[in-house]
Amino acid sequence: MLFLKNLQQYFSGRGPLIHVVLDGWGVGAADETNAVNRANLPVMSRLIRGCPYTQLWTHGKYVGLPNEKDMGGSEVGHMTMGAGMVMEQGPTLIQNLLQSGEFFENPVLSRIIQNCVERDTPLHLLGLLSNGNIHSHVDHTEAIIRHAFQSGIRRCYLHALLDGRDVGVQSALDFTEPFEKLFSELKGQRPGIDYAFASGGGREVITMDRDNNW
Repeated sequence: MLFLKNLQQYFSGRGPLIHVVLDGWGVGAADETNAVNRANLPVMSRLIRGCPYTQLWTHGKYVGLPNEKDMGGSEVGHMTMGAGMVMEQGPTLIQNLLQSGEFFENPVLSRIIQNCVERDTPLHLLGLLSNGNIHSHVDHTEAIIRHAFQSGIRRCYLHALLDGRDVGVQSALDFTEPFEKLFSELKGQRPGIDYAFASGGGREVITMDRDNNW
């Protein structure tokens, strides 16, 4: 509490408070790989030495992500800074809904599932295969596929977006092979169904391009 009291005295009557976001800035190991540490930073160094200063964790459950190993990102950071509380991010909200079963009570999803079952039409799923927990997680995709199977859908086709940005650049097979095994498992349980990959490609050249390269 003494720290908070000192802050109150420091900011009292000193004019406006400026909230500045430096994307890409972080506190890391003080070695040759740390560009921030190796740079000449007279202004930042002076602020750190002469002003109230602290460090915050920017990953995992500290910023509302499901797991401790989940790295944060600019979007996560922007939503969290100034909130005064931990903001549960999209992956966490989805994970909680899946665990409670409430996710599958969504009326739109229920209508889609019902339509596929009644008309015997295929269910097409488009999603990012990743465990980065920034835009998606493969566990969520698997849960939807298993729900489709349990609901009686005979044909389900996955159109895969490969990550390579929030996960390793050559990690595609790490995410496609488990789904190949899942499809084989489901086909073994119910002969005559068709669950498979229908298409796929890198996220940066299909639907998630931020640089207009498509």
